Amino acid sequence: METETPPLVSIGMAIYNEEQYIREALDSLISQDFKDFELIISDNASLDSTQQICLDYASRDNRIRYYRNDTNIGAIENFNRVFKLSSGKYFMWAGGHDLWSENYISDCLSIMEKNPNVIVAHPKTIWIDENAEELNIKSGFVDTQGGWVISRFIVVVWTTKNAIYGLIRSESLDKTKLARRTAASDELLLAELSLFGDFAHAQKATWYRRINRKTDSKKLYRERCFPTNKKFKSRIPYWGLCYEYTNLIWKGPITLMQKLALTVCIIPSIFIKYKSDLFYDILHIFK
Repeated sequence: METETPPLVSIGMAIYNEEQYIREALDSLISQDFKDFELIISDNASLDSTQQICLDYASRDNRIRYYRNDTNIGAIENFNRVFKLSSGKYFMWAGGHDLWSENYISDCLSIMEKNPNVIVAHPKTIWIDENAEELNIKSGFVDTQGGWVISRFIVVVWTTKNAIYGLIRSESLDKTKLARRTAASDELLLAELSLFGDFAHAQKATWYRRINRKTDSKKLYRERCFPTNKKFKSRIPYWGLCYEYTNLIWKGPITLMQKLALTVCIIPSIFIKYKSDLFYDILHIFK
């Protein structure tokens, strides 16, 4: 009996109540000029017609695999789940409301196939509104090629987190803790990945990032990411970043001197970058 060859690329779509835009998102991915991929959808117990829409698409395209959680397990756990279900050499997360240029996968893949030191390739980002109209919002990029590990880590910590939706080597993701159950989980994951290799900017491809909800309040953000977690640390998620950043540094594949240098750099960086969130945690610690 022949073993089925896994696709080169896996796309993970962790979704919840995406009926408004999910068709556009799926059509955009299906239309990629690179075809050797699987699309894994993990529905976090949506309450709208998301399930019916996804099942319809899955019935028409065997590259789509649809899974549904019995209960809402939280955005972070669902985010991790799609990677754990994947089998490709390369992996990318995809929002159920975003759009991608047709060359998105192929351009990112071309860079990574030519440069084994690159573990993340991400394109330019254009923000769009509910009607897919482009918005005048500036969005940066990160390219660490040619830098050494300390500068690479600091650059990733202080620049855009859009790279989390780029194309990533699965073997590199396997070496990380994936998204942690704390605040800024995407930023932590990118920082951890930077210890393993370079980030590259795929200039010819575009990710159209849709603003699909009003900006969450700090309270709503916590409820969305930790819906069932009543533990004390969930009330002060940003204070946990001090531990999480230093922990990933000391478990990283770098020298002792590099670990010491990054630890000295990261602690003040946390208090500068997240100062308003740290203050909010203190004010609401017992609520």
